[in-house]
Amino acid sequence: MQYIFFRLKFEDCSTSCAIFFNPTTRVTSIQVERAATGIISELVRKSKKSRSDIPRIVIKSHTLLEGREISGKTAVVIGGGLVGFECAEYLADKGIQADILEMKHEVLTELGQLRKIASQSSLAKLPITVHTDTVCKAIEGNKVIAQKEGKEISLQADLVIMAVGTKSTETTALQEVCQKLGIPAYLVGDAKKAPGMALNAIHDAYHTVLEINQ
Repeated sequence: MQYIFFRLKFEDCSTSCAIFFNPTTRVTSIQVERAATGIISELVRKSKKSRSDIPRIVIKSHTLLEGREISGKTAVVIGGGLVGFECAEYLADKGIQADILEMKHEVLTELGQLRKIASQSSLAKLPITVHTDTVCKAIEGNKVIAQKEGKEISLQADLVIMAVGTKSTETTALQEVCQKLGIPAYLVGDAKKAPGMALNAIHDAYHTVLEINQ
């Protein structure tokens, strides 16, 4: 089994793709370019859409965790899942006070009870405040306007981190191109269905490899 892995990025919108093929299959650079072309226009469209009417202080969780240079003293993380807590810890390590907003009754719902307790305990000494039952209503200048238990609250924010989950990128065009070229294409992990769990992604990848090697 061989594969070609590539990452396409246009401004703040990016996606990762992998084309798997048998060792006997002859795949040229032109074919790979054609396969990638099918999703470039979609990336451009999504990038332009995602950048419109969004305040400059707002960045995505993955952008933050990839090491983007940041500044400021306060931040609001929208989303109280595992990624939201990871972002808050990352900010706290840089000396930035972080508020986590979670619309549900509890945070870290994707974790088991023991892991949840351990995660919350490890962050207890950091400058992080968690707000449950809280919904972000607006971002005005350097403030996040939210609603908590029917009351409006305002939080100072030099940065706003969006950690509200992921969504699969549309890959129909890419799969159609691969099919026309006779190149098998497979989706695994969040590319197949998002948001997902790491263990499910490993499971998908394992069975995909088994299918390829049949």
